[in-house]
Amino acid sequence: MATVTASLPLRAAARAGPAPSRAPPSDAAFFPGRPWQRGLAARGRPREPAGWFRAEALSGGGGGGPPRREPMAPPYNVLITGSTKGIGYALARKFLKAGDNVVICSRSAERVESVRNDLKKEFGEQHVWGTVCDVREGKDVKALVDFARDKLEYIDIWINNAGSNAYSYKPLVETSDEALIEVITTNTLGLMLCCREAINMMWNQPRGGHIFNIDGAGSDGRPTPRVCRLWCNEEKCGAPYKVSTG
Repeated sequence: MATVTASLPLRAAARAGPAPSRAPPSDAAFFPGRPWQRGLAARGRPREPAGWFRAEALSGGGGGGPPRREPMAPPYNVLITGSTKGIGYALARKFLKAGDNVVICSRSAERVESVRNDLKKEFGEQHVWGTVCDVREGKDVKALVDFARDKLEYIDIWINNAGSNAYSYKPLVETSDEALIEVITTNTLGLMLCCREAINMMWNQPRGGHIFNIDGAGSDGRPTPRVCRLWCNEEKCGAPYKVSTG
């Protein structure tokens, strides 16, 4: 899998395919006034233009360009999966420090409650919300969308950070069925479910939205023996593709 950023103007039938030969949009347009967030988007770009992918929304019926959208300006409403520890937690804190509103989630109700309470004490009651979500379950992801809509009405930035290696560091030939199923259902199926629901959510939002899929280990082509977990850090976040609409 690859790190992906998606900007969705939406409200139109989407067409996905190789981008025409033109430069990708400026990251300044994605995150005005936020250099570190523009940097996160920039690391989602490939080293070569051939690896860049664009999914472009077309207006329906009339045949013009994409519909006009409201400008996206901070503070942003941000949803981060797998955000009660590690990189997801660090990202949540970074957005909260910038004055944004954040929804955190995890499979563990205990961790969600603990982290939510700690962040509320530091950043205020009206800036952070938390709920339980197992990204492997479609019903959980749909419930996460409903929760975000109820608390914030819309989400500007959805970050798919949840990932698992089933706490197994064995060679493939020694890996159990259960561990393989845990990895694939979390890192692949969970990612697809979240992307589907995030796109459906953002489709009719006046401000559109951005989707980031976090990856790192091995995405730059170097082998990572006995590691099959999605992970990323701020200094190095491998990303051979970028998806942008609008």
